[in-house]
Amino acid sequence: MSRTKLLICPYCGETQSESERCTSCGGLFEPLSRQATHNAMGPWYIRDVGQPFRPGCSHDTLMMLVDRGVVTRTTVVRGPTTRQFWTVARRVPGLAHRLGYCHACDARVDAGDESCHACGAAFSVYFDRNDLGLPEIRPLPWEDASAAGAGRQHHPASTNEWMSMGGRLSSFATDEQLFSQSAGHSAGTIAAPAPMPVTNGSALETHDDRMPTQATINALQRTVQRQERLVRRLGIVAAVAIGIGIIMLIMILMRGGAESAANSAREHLSEKPGTAADTADTDDVAEPARTSASSGAPAASSTSSSATEHA
Repeated sequence: MSRTKLLICPYCGETQSESERCTSCGGLFEPLSRQATHNAMGPWYIRDVGQPFRPGCSHDTLMMLVDRGVVTRTTVVRGPTTRQFWTVARRVPGLAHRLGYCHACDARVDAGDESCHACGAAFSVYFDRNDLGLPEIRPLPWEDASAAGAGRQHHPASTNEWMSMGGRLSSFATDEQLFSQSAGHSAGTIAAPAPMPVTNGSALETHDDRMPTQATINALQRTVQRQERLVRRLGIVAAVAIGIGIIMLIMILMRGGAESAANSAREHLSEKPGTAADTADTDDVAEPARTSASSGAPAASSTSSSATEHA
């Protein structure tokens, strides 16, 4: 029975079958895409519930997203100038002025201004890609100041400095074993590890330290497109609802007019039988009169005849 080979996307952490593109974030696993992403990575993060695991970007990438309209004044971001705390973009030093706002007083400014004309705040730009902008460690009230800051204020710049401070190269092997002489390496030096072969995303080990910026940009663009599609759908639904309402109103008005016409017709028909009855009654009254007149005429004739005979 064959086993399906799985890999973890180095960009969003999605577990999936082996492929050339992530099924979740759409990032490519090929070397150039990873290289381009590394070039654009940095300490700036954009909050997106649709892609919560994407890497940070550099200030240049952030400005490109501003120019594209992906990052707006209401976008929630964090970076070196916010000490890595989330806040709205119009309050972020180094970013707010590109959106037309002063981060200090919220006055309207131009994107090319170097300082605020209202409060005088300088619009500095933070270009360091490897500095998170975190403040120095300050012990909490219940912590010992010496213990809290021990070993954390200074970071050794090299392996030799770390070893001079009493550190070890590895927790699994002694320094003597690691510094064992081999062909081509002198004593006291560490052999550089051989570069790992680059594949098209077929192994997890080749992806664990690669994160593409292109995938981040694609994810942001897809989020904007989803929002635009949602707005269009809501507009269509609203238009259909308005059309149905208008049709129903017309039908109600037409039904009311038909009922009014029917009522008028019924009233007209109810008036006609009354007129016929009145005419019939008048004829009945006139008929006895004609009968009496006709019956009286012979009587008059007989009277005239009697008078003639008597004469």
